[in-house]
Amino acid sequence: MPASGKVAARDAYLQLEDSVGTLRVVDGDLNDSSYTDEAETPESTGYGATYRVYVINGLKTFGFTMSGQFNDTATTGIETVLSGITPGGSTGMVYGPGGSSSGYRKISACLIMTNYEVSAPLADLVQITANFVLRSGSPTYATF
Repeated sequence: MPASGKVAARDAYLQLEDSVGTLRVVDGDLNDSSYTDEAETPESTGYGATYRVYVINGLKTFGFTMSGQFNDTATTGIETVLSGITPGGSTGMVYGPGGSSSGYRKISACLIMTNYEVSAPLADLVQITANFVLRSGSPTYATF
């Protein structure tokens, strides 16, 4: 079990399924990643109420975003994996924001790619950005 306290994200871990369903470790090409897990709070306030009233357990949204350096190495490069998924395509994900050591948090989900961008600034490294939303079910929170 990891020691409790603050964890440096430099060891974040990410696997994505490529176009044939093989999980590929792609975290070495990334310099930023984040997930959001949020819930709507539908309002049910009636006429004459003094305070707003909200319904619990509204619909939830899960999203994942990543950015990093373009790498088109055959089978394992982030660009190779992402370009095989393409926007609208689905992929499986295993994500460890603090790393993949035993006892660290692991998030697994089936995602749909909503956006994939390649940016090539003059005289700088080519960068990629990709955004995903939950395809079905719920994300699974466990430990490595």
